[in-house]
Amino acid sequence: MSEQLQLECPHFEHMLVLPHIAIHNFNAINSSHTCGISITAFIGAMHALERKARAAGWDWQFCCVGIVVHDHSLQAISSQFTSALLLTRNPIKGYLREDKKIASSEPNSETGAKEKFAPIIEEGRIHLTVTLTFGIYSESMSGAGDADKASQVRQWLAGMRLGGGSVWQSPIVHPKRQQPWWLSLGDSPADRAQAFASAKLKLLPGFTLVDRSDLLPIRLQQMQKTQPQASTLDAWLSLCRTNWEWNEVQGKWLSDRPKGSGWIVPIPTGYAALTHLLAAGSVANARDTTTPFRFVESVYSVGEWLGPHRLTHPQDMMWWPQYQHATGLYRCCNGYQPPAPALESESAETSALAKAHENTPPTAPDPAEA
Repeated sequence: MSEQLQLECPHFEHMLVLPHIAIHNFNAINSSHTCGISITAFIGAMHALERKARAAGWDWQFCCVGIVVHDHSLQAISSQFTSALLLTRNPIKGYLREDKKIASSEPNSETGAKEKFAPIIEEGRIHLTVTLTFGIYSESMSGAGDADKASQVRQWLAGMRLGGGSVWQSPIVHPKRQQPWWLSLGDSPADRAQAFASAKLKLLPGFTLVDRSDLLPIRLQQMQKTQPQASTLDAWLSLCRTNWEWNEVQGKWLSDRPKGSGWIVPIPTGYAALTHLLAAGSVANARDTTTPFRFVESVYSVGEWLGPHRLTHPQDMMWWPQYQHATGLYRCCNGYQPPAPALESESAETSALAKAHENTPPTAPDPAEA
């Protein structure tokens, strides 16, 4: 029997909210083709917090995690069409260890002696201010949650590395607004949606990342009308950029991202195995010689940044991991359900009207209507 990914969000009864967490030097190179935040980094932090909670004797189960980004600063310099990473060498002046072989060296202007400099390592960094929401399941937790344990989780997170970055206290947000808080959810979908309706406004201003892999087959179908050989990779690359075409009738450039199409971005959503599981210590230069090893590559999809006020259910913003042992697929799943697309007849009628409008030359407005 083949394994199936669990596309439904795991059940949780409480939501722990850690607001306005500042992360300094978060790793922005989350894959070989994308730049931005990494879902796997936050899921890894969720697993680390669950291990700490279990070690403390708590019966907490961290089911899923949501990310709301309030502010970001990518350490890069941008021109009109390109961007370049802001890089540095550490230490800046010179290397004190003589056993390190540094390719470049420059003479000291005062002593004339050669000083060895550290190499510049190309890395992408981003400063973030985020709110993390964790779906918690616990049989012993009361309805109002535990404020002391929530503060303890916040302290654990402050001592961890998150995506390679340091967790700080936000200097621009009042300390009272940085205190953790709980949201107790009911059993029925209506009760959960009602409880989330008021709580989601506390997450503003900000944007949360949701999965929009449903756009890939739609774009692929559109491309195959003019490019029968187009693949899913071509559809993904098309969604990653803004495609411009010159319209002869209107005499201007038109893009395939009209107003209201959403903030669509490419994202990595997991890993796919390239090899079978190798024995621990059998691969040279591995970080851990006591854990089995496997070569993997990133799995890509598309996501959308949405305001939390546009969500209906708490699981819409949540991410959780799923693993298929038989195929070696590790994937991060999201509970967002996009709005139902328009009916095919309505879409055809809209397309026909738009095409007729494009073929009709523009006319001057009626002065009476103006």
